[in-house]
Amino acid sequence: MSEVKESKASPPVQELRILKFRFSLSLNDVLFPVDAREFADALSKNGYSIPPGIPYAGAKARIKFAGPIAQKPEIVVDGNSDRGIIGVTAKSYESAIAAFNELRLILKDELNIDLDKRSRFFELIAEFKCYSDNDPLKSINKKFERNRTLRDMNEILEHNVSLFGLRLTSQGVVPNQEEWLDISIEPDIINPNSIYSISIIFRSSQRVVVEEFGKKLIPNLSLIINKIEN
Repeated sequence: MSEVKESKASPPVQELRILKFRFSLSLNDVLFPVDAREFADALSKNGYSIPPGIPYAGAKARIKFAGPIAQKPEIVVDGNSDRGIIGVTAKSYESAIAAFNELRLILKDELNIDLDKRSRFFELIAEFKCYSDNDPLKSINKKFERNRTLRDMNEILEHNVSLFGLRLTSQGVVPNQEEWLDISIEPDIINPNSIYSISIIFRSSQRVVVEEFGKKLIPNLSLIINKIEN
């Protein structure tokens, strides 16, 4: 759990609770270079526990995998060999980045695979609950109540409508490209009068760009929520 601390520069939201931080990459290789059994063995040597059921490959075969392949407390390593993806999921940005950088070293030292040189893009996926004393449903409705397009929709539908949430994406960019940002903020379905549900996808061909985005994510979300509520 992570709380946004009060500061003079940015008034606090009540609480940002991290549900998930995932850091992954997509590889450029036509043929996925990581065999599931070899990958699991390398992770096991470095303190990860391996779920049962991963078979051994024959001399000319490589074992595919999809889903979790190893874990430590609060860290899960997973991948999808058909989609060319390897990643880690954790409960915080710091632990996800640390685990991903450890994974990079394991693959380079144990299997001679340099992820940075073989990457297509890096991706951060995060999910939060934001608990607020200000009603999220009312805050979002009020923020956009003067929107001309909504007034037009009211006339067309002959029914008062409003935006249920806010979704921000990279301007003029197709979603399946290497560079992409998608932030969704909306009242929680179960508790819309006290909780925001927030989800983020950020993708870049440069690992450092994704890491820097992740470092600033919590304070930036705090600022966005305060802009909505104020």
